[in-house]
Order: sequence, then C-alpha cells, then structure tokens
Amino acid sequence: DNVGSLILMNGNFSTRRRHNVAQFYAGIEANPATNTNTTTVAPISNNYESLLFEIEIDLKEQINCILADISYLSQFYDEEEVLFDLSAVFENESVSYNTTDKYSTCKMKASAKGVEVAKEYVTFRKNEMKNADSVILFGDLLYDMGEYNKSQKYFENLIITLPDDAQVYLGIGRAHHVKSEYAAALTNHQKAYDLSDKSDYLLVAKVLQCMGNVHRFNGSFLANVQYQKNVPG
Repeated sequence: DNVGSLILMNGNFSTRRRHNVAQFYAGIEANPATNTNTTTVAPISNNYESLLFEIEIDLKEQINCILADISYLSQFYDEEEVLFDLSAVFENESVSYNTTDKYSTCKMKASAKGVEVAKEYVTFRKNEMKNADSVILFGDLLYDMGEYNKSQKYFENLIITLPDDAQVYLGIGRAHHVKSEYAAALTNHQKAYDLSDKSDYLLVAKVLQCMGNVHRFNGSFLANVQYQKNVPG
C-alpha cells in the first residue's frame, strides 16, 4: 500500500554496500566476520521481524542527496559503510517478503521529490503564519518535526501565560495522541473544545477532528463517526 510513498529518515542513515553485512545487522544472517553459518543473531522478540532496505541511487542525477563512503574511518573497513545525510529522501518502489528466512525487503530509490514537498510545506507554513499566533506556531513546528515530548512540554509551559487558550490544550492533546496516551489526549481536546470560540469554525473543526481521530485509533468507530459528523463545514 505504501509503494510510491516517500521515506525520510529521522537522522543520519548508516548503510552497508555488502549485502550479507546488512543482513547480519538486520538479524537475518550469521556474523559475516566469521564467514560461517554457525553463528546466528538471536531475535529481539517473536513480535518483531527483520526489514532490509535496498537503496538504488544515481549520483549523477541525485545532486540533492548527500552521502559519503566512510569505510576508511571505520574500524571495520570491510563492511563498506556508506552514510546518508538526514536530508536524504527515498521513494518506496516495492516491498517483498522472504518466507524462508522470515524478513521483508523494501527496495527504495533516492528521490528529489523531497525538495518539492519541502517547498510546498514552506509555502503552506508561510500562509499559516500570516494569521497564526507565532507562539502557538512554534509548538506546532516542534510537533511536525517529530519532537512530541518537547512540543507537549512547550504547550504545558504556555498554560501559565495562556490558561484559556484552546490551541494550547489542542497542542497538548495532539502530543498525547501520537504517543498513544488516548485518555490524556481526550481530556485536553475536550478542554480545547470547551475553551474554543464556537464562531471560529476552523478551530472547532480541528478540535473535533482530533477528538474523532483519538477515538478511531482507540478502537471506538462509532464515537469517531459522531465527532466527524459534528465537524462544521
């Protein structure tokens, strides 16, 4: 279902040119240093399976993708390590499953589409900033960056100066939601709804949609439907 979607790693991305080394780090094969099949990697848990990423990149085309062969810096030179910068974006081309060794392979290709998405995001944020409170926007930006704990803490600190601002509680609720803390998320979303100006249809819609999403992820389909019906529009 995710074929064609873009993937951005949350940090620098360490890879290996040697396939068997990558399999070892994914917990699939024996340690390549021993070059035998007698040493195996114990699985972390029966609830998890290995996922191997295979990356294709044309260095002549992907000028926006920053990477470096750092094998000469490594104590394990023969692993042929290649490090991708955190700005590298990949497009998912296919996902297959190896039924024998019980692992999946995701084939990706370095993509320049991330630059286009970034430009669209910057434009979107600029339009939002025209009418948005910069204090609230900073907390939302932390959330968008995946810094959920920092975003939550930031909004919680804002309660001291903005105790009656619905968007503060909405920000706290969103952070709880993404961490699967559904009860706390609903409590803060309800507070945001109670404090919201009901004539501000956009804000009310955002709050109700967030409440509906919490119920949906928490398994309450009927409650989600009810909240979505109440969204103004």
